[in-house]
Amino acid sequence: MANFLLDEKEKKIILKTGGGMFSWCSVKLDNVCHYHNTYKELPKIIDGQNAFGHYKTQETKGKDITSHFFMESNNTFSFSGKSNFHYNCQFAEYKNLDFSIITKFVKHYFNPSKTVNGIINELEQKYNINYEQTICIYYRGTDKSAETKIASQADFLNKLSEIVEKYPMFNIVCLTDEISFETQITNIYHEKVTIFKEVSQSMYSSEKRDLKARSYTHGLYMLACVFMLQKCHTIICGSGNVSLWLALLRGHGNNIHQNLHLKWV
Repeated sequence: MANFLLDEKEKKIILKTGGGMFSWCSVKLDNVCHYHNTYKELPKIIDGQNAFGHYKTQETKGKDITSHFFMESNNTFSFSGKSNFHYNCQFAEYKNLDFSIITKFVKHYFNPSKTVNGIINELEQKYNINYEQTICIYYRGTDKSAETKIASQADFLNKLSEIVEKYPMFNIVCLTDEISFETQITNIYHEKVTIFKEVSQSMYSSEKRDLKARSYTHGLYMLACVFMLQKCHTIICGSGNVSLWLALLRGHGNNIHQNLHLKWV
């Protein structure tokens, strides 16, 4: 992508185009990596006034609300090499990403804000998740089919069955925008399943995007959940920006079962 507006004199980039929460995260990471590859340093200013539009209130329209979601590191960034990260990495095999380089940028720009950390603490107390013995399954359906081929719910449930057979004592956390998938997985695994009701949304028609489901509060809770779920022992996911950021925040591709172009990789 790397189609940001640039002010070379001020060493400033202005983020331009994005969609949901993690689409904007990918845009920012893409733009920063491109700038760093070109100028051998980080931009001094990243203008995010255009970012996270779906999550703004009347009071924050036209303002940069990045700090509401993320905290930038105060540590010196000393990396001098090049990153090959690109926005379309959402449709790459995550296990092949160069985490040794990309993670440096992720840890610099994408730490949870104080507000998000508070929500993480709230949800951890509420759901009492033992990450080391938990399988995360993220199923994104609905309008995502306009961007990529989506495996069936049955394919995801079959993959989950394989993992549960290997780790029968593990619990399951399900994050999905499909009520039908939520219902199926609960009917099969009963009390072993935790559903984050705070963020699970269902959009019944792929022809009409339910942007009402996106709000400032929903964005905060969705982000907190992804920060949490990346810690799970095993992740089952498709391909897209949320799945990508489960991998990026995790910092490695171990135990990630990704469905890419209808194949498990």
